[in-house]
Amino acid sequence: MKKVVLLFIAIFVNILFSLCANAENYCITNYDVDLNVHKNRTVDVTEKIDVFFLAPSKEFKRVFPIKPQFFYNNLQKKNQNVVISDIQINEPYTLQQTNDAIILKIEDSSKILMGPKNYQIKYKYKMGDDFLKASDEFYFNIIDRNWNTTIDNIKFRIKLPVPYLYLLQTATFSLGRIDSDGYNTRELNYFVEQNKIITGKVNRILSPKEGLSVRILLPNSYFVKEIKFIDKNFIFLFISILTIIAFLMWFIFGRDKKIIPIINCYPPKNKNSAEIGVEYKGVASSKEIVSLVLYLANKGYIEIEDDGISFSIRKLKDYEGQNSYEKRLMSALFKNSDFVTLEDLQYSKSFYRNCVAIISSLNNIKKYIFDKTANSFEKLFILVVCILGIFASIVYILGDYSLSLLFSPDAFLLLFPVVGIMVVLTFLYQLILSNETHIEKLKKLMFIIFWGSMFIGIPTILLLYKIYNAFIQNIIILFYAMVCLFISVICLFNMPKRNKQGIMLLAQIEGFKKFLEVAEKSKIEFLIAENRNYTSDVIPFAYVLNIADKIIPLFENLSLYSQPVWYRGKMSGYSFLLFVSKMEKVLEPSVENGGITRNSGSIYKR
Repeated sequence: MKKVVLLFIAIFVNILFSLCANAENYCITNYDVDLNVHKNRTVDVTEKIDVFFLAPSKEFKRVFPIKPQFFYNNLQKKNQNVVISDIQINEPYTLQQTNDAIILKIEDSSKILMGPKNYQIKYKYKMGDDFLKASDEFYFNIIDRNWNTTIDNIKFRIKLPVPYLYLLQTATFSLGRIDSDGYNTRELNYFVEQNKIITGKVNRILSPKEGLSVRILLPNSYFVKEIKFIDKNFIFLFISILTIIAFLMWFIFGRDKKIIPIINCYPPKNKNSAEIGVEYKGVASSKEIVSLVLYLANKGYIEIEDDGISFSIRKLKDYEGQNSYEKRLMSALFKNSDFVTLEDLQYSKSFYRNCVAIISSLNNIKKYIFDKTANSFEKLFILVVCILGIFASIVYILGDYSLSLLFSPDAFLLLFPVVGIMVVLTFLYQLILSNETHIEKLKKLMFIIFWGSMFIGIPTILLLYKIYNAFIQNIIILFYAMVCLFISVICLFNMPKRNKQGIMLLAQIEGFKKFLEVAEKSKIEFLIAENRNYTSDVIPFAYVLNIADKIIPLFENLSLYSQPVWYRGKMSGYSFLLFVSKMEKVLEPSVENGGITRNSGSIYKR
């Protein structure tokens, strides 16, 4: 039995030696080549090479010609410079470059190569311009003619970026030595799928210095030209400079001085809760309107009724003050009656429009608390952020840096993910750093999920397969651009610089807020003993400063606490938050209150 086994081994070795009669001590038993061609005349190449070493060896070489010779039907020879980059392999390797080639060596001093070995090599092949004016050409040496060994079982797959109806007629192959023209149909079989994919197989063993080439004539402008003046280094540099400019603009013109809170148990005098809210946050919103309702109730003008199911507001007396915001809100609340439910207000166009006007007027307070120079630079800063965002989108859209993609439908559609990312970053920043109620934060989170799905997730999933390779190639640039954009957005939110008056007001408000957050029960009990309405007085301000959900439960545990007289029904932390959340919903734009208008099937905010 041993003699039979030895005989088979001897026969097998003799066959291998006969097949591998060459200058190398190995032969290639399988050679699979996969070519993924892109519109910008680059090719992602994957080679799977099975090698059998006949004698102990310390290295294996793969030589990539960077000045390959291309041959045409009349055997006219052309040399063309190509660029080979991003070489990857599943074994330790070294690279050496000469004037004509890149030499990849697989070597490991601790290992001896013997018997079968499997290698997978990936690299990017960048073709130069072709020599034809009337058409485009794809020419590639599938098997280079520089192997000093035999190659068996050759398979290949070529995938073009766009289908071409006459691909079968215009694809030609050359098999054999360097002076070969064409091929024998018995030696090579291939077929075309979807007018863009060619798969084939060589039916014989290639001898040393034999190879396989493909040439495909394509319509003119099938490939796109590169933008020569843009490269990755320039993009990184440009985005970095924009971000540095944005940061310096904030640091020099928009950075506030350090605020030292002035601890006080009362808010600044002669200001209502809406004004305090704007002076604290720097911008007015529906929260200021809700706080103003609470403030007017505490001043004895209105009463909030809670029957356990719904809420309503009753007018107790006419407004007697001089504050324009308070006066307009009273008129808006009780335009037709001295008693309104929240449902009535939700469907009132007049109430919504008046509230929008009040918010707009409240925003004028910013003129008195922010530095005018910083405000002018804020506009310039917004422009810088927009440029940064647009540039990031261009990088994302171009993919392979081709001008034709910039004006394609895909480029327009891919703007949606870029805009979506900018909006999500903005709201994410607000969500993380704001002191809003849990309900408000939940609303923002739901918006982020919805916006992210509609403007980032779905468009990206639908279109990513079209630019997958370009996207993967530039994912680092896109990620870097988004990080820089996020930094710029953070600077933008902190851009308005407060003047002396604004700093003093913020110090007083911060001090009042801090007192409510950290004050001991005994101190608050003392204040209630001095002023039985203390808790009622601070609730509108606590709400607009986003701490009402914390202090109302604290008040309820005080022995001297009694609920505000302007609240009819059982007021608890839960019922209070329910009222303000419903009031905020009343102030959201909708079709019913005229904040959103339907126009030919489209929806837009007024």
